[in-house]
Amino acid sequence: MNKEINLQNKVQEYEKSNEKVHNDAKANFESKIKKVDKEAKEQVEQTEVKVSELHENLDKMQDVGKEKLKYELELMAWQQDCASLEKTIQEEKYRIQIEQARMKQEMEAQFEESLEQFQAQATQDA
Repeated sequence: MNKEINLQNKVQEYEKSNEKVHNDAKANFESKIKKVDKEAKEQVEQTEVKVSELHENLDKMQDVGKEKLKYELELMAWQQDCASLEKTIQEEKYRIQIEQARMKQEMEAQFEESLEQFQAQATQDA
């Protein structure tokens, strides 16, 4: 019977030792799980912050793209206006040159006529 009691005591000691090892292992794993969970949550937060920053940057880029398009359209309108004005100015220059050439011909014709009248008057007087 003594042997049985000794065996029972040893079994109980073994069970207590086993339970202690089990509890220590469980506590160790729970601690590691909490640590990994905490690190994962921190990484998720950091990732969310980065994603948020990327969305903000994307929004800013879209705003810049809209501004760029607006100014490009204004530039195109100004270029068209400039081209139209340059065409108008060039047409006016040609019109003025034509008018000057016509006036020059008239003046030359008047001069020729005056010269002929002068020569005719000179020949009559002579």
